[in-house]
Amino acid sequence: SVYENNIALIKPDKDFQFTSAVKSIRLNGEYVAIARNSLTIGWGVVNASNIYISPLRYFEASIISVNECIIRISNTVKYAIPPINDSHICTVPKANNSACRGDAGGPLVYNNEIIGILSFTAIQCYHSQNDEFPNCYTRISSFLPFIRRYIKKIL
Repeated sequence: SVYENNIALIKPDKDFQFTSAVKSIRLNGEYVAIARNSLTIGWGVVNASNIYISPLRYFEASIISVNECIIRISNTVKYAIPPINDSHICTVPKANNSACRGDAGGPLVYNNEIIGILSFTAIQCYHSQNDEFPNCYTRISSFLPFIRRYIKKIL
């Protein structure tokens, strides 16, 4: 499936200049199974007009188990879904918010650490009938050995 191992590392041409607005964040190496409060962050669309927003927005979501994620997706969509496994994290948005087009690649943050990278969500994520459709992330802890190995090669 196109959503398996959905992660990339990019080497910038020059170092980042850290400021009060540009900061680093830790990568989480722990397996986070279920949690009530995580944050999704992005600039994706928020309604059917497909207009991207500024400034950056964020919303809270609850992390659900992989099994619950599979059940919710199977009950919500009628098309083929990518395989979901332990290298994924799924969240259910709170307060009728959801990740949407343009948010893919954005972080899932828990306890001030990145635990996931948004892989996919409902196609029509701004419709209320998709409130139960999980957002699916690539789990950072599953790829931390790869990330560390690659970073050692380029430093």
